[in-house]
Amino acid sequence: MSQPSLKYILVVDIAEDIQQVIRRSLKHNVNWQVILANSITEGLALIKTKRPDVILLEASLLDNCHSNIWQQLKTIVSNHSIPLVFMAARVKAMDRLKFQQLGGTTEIAKPFDPKDLVETISQVLN
Repeated sequence: MSQPSLKYILVVDIAEDIQQVIRRSLKHNVNWQVILANSITEGLALIKTKRPDVILLEASLLDNCHSNIWQQLKTIVSNHSIPLVFMAARVKAMDRLKFQQLGGTTEIAKPFDPKDLVETISQVLN
């Protein structure tokens, strides 16, 4: 029986504590490798070299993002069918609509339960 292929999870968040919580939450799945980025620009560079299978993006980073950088990310995500999961402190119905319009697959509210994070990523990957 063949081994499942390695899946790359790109986490784009400026908060190192959140990055580490995510890394610890996902480390038990041996088929997932977590890649960290502190900005959308850094995330774009990693997308081009690592080709992640899913992207977790802190929604507040969009507030300080130049529209051309965001458009590059949106185009890459769309062209390569990379699921985009927004992370946000509060997720309201209006936010869900905004995230969908921005190309998001789903969202997860912070703080999140590590089990919920694993479940969300598993659902997105399948």
